[in-house]
Amino acid sequence: MRDFGVGLSEKEIEDTYVSLGESTKRGSNDDIGTFGIGCKAGFAYSDSFNVTSWNGGICSVYTAQKMSDGKLDMIPITSYESDEPSGIEVSVAVEEWRTDSFRQKIQRFCKWADAEFDFNEEDFEESVDKPDWIIKEDGYGLLKTNRYSYDVNCGVVMGNIYYPIDFEQLDDDLGSIRGVVIFAKIGDVNIPPDREKLEYTEKTIDYISYRLEEIKDSLKKNLQSSIDKCKYFPQAVMLVEDVNGSNSGFHIDYKDLTFKRKAFHKLGILNQHGYGTVDCTCMLYRAGCYSRMKKE
Repeated sequence: MRDFGVGLSEKEIEDTYVSLGESTKRGSNDDIGTFGIGCKAGFAYSDSFNVTSWNGGICSVYTAQKMSDGKLDMIPITSYESDEPSGIEVSVAVEEWRTDSFRQKIQRFCKWADAEFDFNEEDFEESVDKPDWIIKEDGYGLLKTNRYSYDVNCGVVMGNIYYPIDFEQLDDDLGSIRGVVIFAKIGDVNIPPDREKLEYTEKTIDYISYRLEEIKDSLKKNLQSSIDKCKYFPQAVMLVEDVNGSNSGFHIDYKDLTFKRKAFHKLGILNQHGYGTVDCTCMLYRAGCYSRMKKE
């Protein structure tokens, strides 16, 4: 894995990789990191791996080694002038029978990462399942789900990492909400050093609760804005149904919406009792029956 950041100098390599808790990112919230253990992640899988750093026109290659006494050491292999872009490359040898597991984990990470990747395996990018959004704004997104999508939960994406929300940890009655993804700035919520889950401190709970309430209000405004762009009423109905029928837990009342400046709930196809229904409109739209659209 290689990035194209600033790289690390020889001293930074030696200090950062052999000292637990040492980090070069504590000065700001612009980068993920700060715990000083991410660069040692290779040791979770192997007792040794290779690290290459391009910094200041110098390419330096090291072997990161866990010694027999448990101490960590960076063993210099070679160093030479290079005009390659700066950055860090970490290479860990993986047994062939475990490569599929690594691919799956990479796919899960890339699904949520707002970054460009250059994969060295042909057609790998096509295998990454990107989110299917109903709505996606700067601060949140609503995933397309249905009543059978029981595995689509809510989550927070921070620093390109997706963290599922455990609603049992929240004070508010928000457990019925599904498919909402909050895009948080680094530092908005707390996470433990292992970065495997959210840490439900008062700060994290208050942030998630506030954002979900904020998203409810924003969702209605954005839905109305999308309806205003619809040419036909059935298309507008389908937009509402995508939200209300998505099993998201958010329900937008038809009485709160308008279509071409007319009350949404008073428009529809006349049923056998003479009442206009958006349900009938939705069904006929799905069947392609535009010509049967009428006003009440």
